[in-house]
Amino acid sequence: MLAAGNDNNSERKNECLRVIDAYLKPKCHPADSDAVCRVLSQHPFQRLKLQRNCAHFFEWPPEKTDEYTLPKIAERDLRRLANLRSTSSELGVDPPLQKIPVKCPVSRVVKQRKVQGTECFEVLWEGYDGLQTSIVPSDLLERYLLLLSFSH
Repeated sequence: MLAAGNDNNSERKNECLRVIDAYLKPKCHPADSDAVCRVLSQHPFQRLKLQRNCAHFFEWPPEKTDEYTLPKIAERDLRRLANLRSTSSELGVDPPLQKIPVKCPVSRVVKQRKVQGTECFEVLWEGYDGLQTSIVPSDLLERYLLLLSFSH
């Protein structure tokens, strides 16, 4: 009976690893696709719950969970803001930046970088306890900044 329990735990652990891997390395939908945006709007990020699950299934301390997930969550929020600005512009609505319900999570650009041949920026995040800086694709930040410059 014990072996069956271990097999079940191992199977659950593998399933969780596949889910996390799919989130960190998406292959099926682009991060800014309608399907992804719809799911993200329906399921907000629950940091403490994720930390508990990672501690339970992978024996990760909260810091390790944050190290892996917070940069992706912050990038998701920046992508959401860029999409909101883009959609507003397409509809001919250009509210002042302070009237938009989503605050820009990027405090400043630290430096330009190249990661595996892709242009990126290291950015300083604001409002993410446990996250100081991370690397984001340059096209994402440039898209947001371009939208921002057209709104002024």
